[in-house]
Amino acid sequence: MKKRWRRGIAGALILLGALATAVPAFNGWQAERHWRDQVAWLDSSLAAANNRAGAAVIDYQRGVFTARTLSRVELPASVLDAGLRTALALPPGPVKLKLVQTVQHGWRGVSFDGYLQPVGALAEPFDRLGGSERSVQIRGRIGLGRQSLTVQTKVLTGPLDPEGTLRLRLEPLRFESDYTADDRRLTASLDGSGLTLGAAGGDELLRLEGLQGDAEGRLEAGLIDATAGLDWTRLAVAGLPVLRGGLALALERLSPAGVVALGRQGSADALALLAETGPRATLTRLQLGDDAGVGLSARADLQVQPRMADRLRAGAGGMALWSALRLDASMAIDEALIQALPAEQSTWLRQLQAFGVLQRQDDQWRLEVSMDEGRLSVHGQPWWRGG
Repeated sequence: MKKRWRRGIAGALILLGALATAVPAFNGWQAERHWRDQVAWLDSSLAAANNRAGAAVIDYQRGVFTARTLSRVELPASVLDAGLRTALALPPGPVKLKLVQTVQHGWRGVSFDGYLQPVGALAEPFDRLGGSERSVQIRGRIGLGRQSLTVQTKVLTGPLDPEGTLRLRLEPLRFESDYTADDRRLTASLDGSGLTLGAAGGDELLRLEGLQGDAEGRLEAGLIDATAGLDWTRLAVAGLPVLRGGLALALERLSPAGVVALGRQGSADALALLAETGPRATLTRLQLGDDAGVGLSARADLQVQPRMADRLRAGAGGMALWSALRLDASMAIDEALIQALPAEQSTWLRQLQAFGVLQRQDDQWRLEVSMDEGRLSVHGQPWWRGG
């Protein structure tokens, strides 16, 4: 009897040991397949946009409990403007990024941790900014019905060009995303301390501080609804007033197939796929202002009519497309802000006032615009009608 119990216990231990090894191994196999599928999808998307772009898994070494992978993304040299290449003394050739990840396979899922690093044309300016393997860290987790991703950067600071005529300082930035399969919901957040761009003499050309953002998307009845917001505490551009501000955007009834096609091609057919579902985009908030409360605010609501899809496929353009849109937009800008703007921008706004596009209400100048069936109205008055 005792021998039977001992054999039973031994068998159970062997079975548990086999499971303890098999589950992580199975998770590792699934993780590799998922990783290769995602890189293949990225490769086809990049190639559809430009046949010189692509992505590939260079190496994937998978063990029972861990794996190490090296992937590479390549973009054509044309993505960097010739003037930018000259200003930053960038070498010729494509833009390349390498992604190195260490993957852990466990009972509760798969976790990964690694880094992203420029190679090729951007390697030299990255080095000048003090970049290293740990400057852009990427980690995350793939579990049952849930995936998460975190991208975190360290301080990067130094000259952009070899002569040091421009200096850049990028403060730490953190991006997080989380996807849950049960409710098909993706959430994301962005938190950054800011950046500073300055000249060799010490003059600041640009300063951005207190950057925060959030986004949420959900798949409902086969369509995507999403919201996004971005705020900053200080934006200083040389020659312009210092402003804080933010914006919020809502998107409704986006076709997933249309979004994918637009990312791959950007063609009229891709736009037609988006238009078929009658998507809507709403700028719910745009606010810019100084510490005294002087600033600018705006909102907008754009509705695409499904009939635009047929017109896009037929090669129509211009007013034929405008007449398939419905737009309502408004803006208010304080007189004090107009007076604080540089002469060129201030003169342009004064011209809009002279034409009646901007109308005075107390200490603000306002704009009200609407378009329906190709009819454009400004402050409720018809301006013209298109096809």
